Amino acid sequence: MKKIEKDFDIFVNKLLSAYQQFCLDEIIHLEVKTNYYRRFKKTWDITLSSLELGYLIELAKIFESQRSDETITIYYFLDYKFKEYYGTIEKLKKLRNKFLAHTDVKTMRDLKKFMDSVKLKRSEIRLLFKKTIEVIDTMKTTFGLTENLVQRFEDEKKSIEEEFKSFVPLKYQ
Repeated sequence: MKKIEKDFDIFVNKLLSAYQQFCLDEIIHLEVKTNYYRRFKKTWDITLSSLELGYLIELAKIFESQRSDETITIYYFLDYKFKEYYGTIEKLKKLRNKFLAHTDVKTMRDLKKFMDSVKLKRSEIRLLFKKTIEVIDTMKTTFGLTENLVQRFEDEKKSIEEEFKSFVPLKYQ
């Protein structure tokens, strides 16, 4: 496997990991009104917070500007500009730089004001994931992959959904 093919494989797997976290987060959010969630609220809240931190930071890293050949971002592989997602990407970067990856004093002193100013919606993240997966699927053969990446990501989502159903005890279903 060539270096660039290995790098692309690393990139796909990092994106997949972030997507898995996002999918599980969405599934758990559907459960917040259930007895099972309420019974273990602290555990679920910590889990959701961790998942959100994980996928938001990873997605922000994926869209970092390419500064060198030492950092694998989407721009390492292509010159495609996600123009229609520019606002979402900028919100992600702002969240990452001021709150998720760093503790900006001004931000932390008025976190509600900061979060209200960012207004990043789950639907925006979902669309950005969808577009990113579609884009990498169109370029996969350039990097030695033949697998349908859109299908791979969809299969992962279904697998997480099925596994979560098995995870919830019957007495709470």
